[in-house]
Amino acid sequence: MGFLRKLFGSKSQAPPVVPPEQPLCPHTTLVAHWEDAAAMGDDSKVSSYTCDACGQSFSRPEAEALRSSEGERLKQRLR
Repeated sequence: MGFLRKLFGSKSQAPPVVPPEQPLCPHTTLVAHWEDAAAMGDDSKVSSYTCDACGQSFSRPEAEALRSSEGERLKQRLR
């Protein structure tokens, strides 16, 4: 019995399993997407943005908000 207890541990002694906390993506590398090849390069015609790190997609207004707060969000992460 002692061998099995050592091998599998006692349920009453086992610490609770806590999943590792995943850091939130700062979304600092946004890649622009256009609907039409002729519109490429024109920032006013961007249809959406995709975060290069996590793959999440953002609308143009959402991406503009992320870009405007990018510096402050990175400062908070580094504290």
